[in-house]
Amino acid sequence: MEGLDYSEIASLKTKTKYNGRNYTTWAPEAETLLRQLGLWQYITGIFCVRRPPAAPGASTAPDPLDPNYDFKPQSSTDQAYLYQFNCFLTEWGKYQVKLEVTWGWIYSTLEPSIQSRYREDTLANPKKLWESIKADFEKMIKLNTYNEMEKFTLCKLESYPSVTEWTSAQDAIIRNLAICDVKVNEHLRKFYTLSNLPKSIEWRTFTTALELNDKTDTAANITMHLQSFEVSLRRDKGIAPDAPLFSSKRARGKNNSKRSSVSTYTNSSGQQVKHTCSSCGEKGHKKVKCPNKDKWAS
Repeated sequence: MEGLDYSEIASLKTKTKYNGRNYTTWAPEAETLLRQLGLWQYITGIFCVRRPPAAPGASTAPDPLDPNYDFKPQSSTDQAYLYQFNCFLTEWGKYQVKLEVTWGWIYSTLEPSIQSRYREDTLANPKKLWESIKADFEKMIKLNTYNEMEKFTLCKLESYPSVTEWTSAQDAIIRNLAICDVKVNEHLRKFYTLSNLPKSIEWRTFTTALELNDKTDTAANITMHLQSFEVSLRRDKGIAPDAPLFSSKRARGKNNSKRSSVSTYTNSSGQQVKHTCSSCGEKGHKKVKCPNKDKWAS
């Protein structure tokens, strides 16, 4: 890289921009050019980072890759130590510039439509940027777009303990769809948010009020009102903040959990009467299901 100026680096670009689906074409081409530029070592992490000199009296030199290192020299009048430390700072500055150049070069080979997906989490960290791109592509191969879309359309509030957890689940599915190059726009997000609310009277009334008062302009606005409504519901129904907003299907009593094993019939007066077994004479079952069959059949 020493013999290249920034304009020359900027002029060497991949013929194919990465769009989220063409990793197998883009990655080999990008790697070849990065090697040509002398920048591939900042992707693999195989490079030599000069350590600062050991302070006078210290047995070891500090590690500049240690996140707690402050890049300040120890108080000393040792001119040789201070000179070496200044040399280290100069080399470290060059190293940081190379990291930024490498990151910027990779970022510039991405399609604008997916650049924002990687900007914040990988800024000035080319190794992390490369690994994130690769991981997303591998995840996309495993994901089934149709299954993810079905998950989104069937993601109902009643299946989650709170509005916050429900919207988090929606966000996770939307991120997976983005990896599959499927964008859920604002209109679609609003539609499925409102469609997947509970169908009880109180929730229908709430939804109608939202729509009549023009409070459904954005998905974020809908979520804000949903959270406020959840707070009022919990207060009115005495549901604790950390308890599920929706109980699962009401537990059925023991007598109703399974179909009753007691055999009955309705008599002429409309009363339920137990059958009398014609074999053993006990009530509550018929001959064909007699538990005492082994006694009278022998």
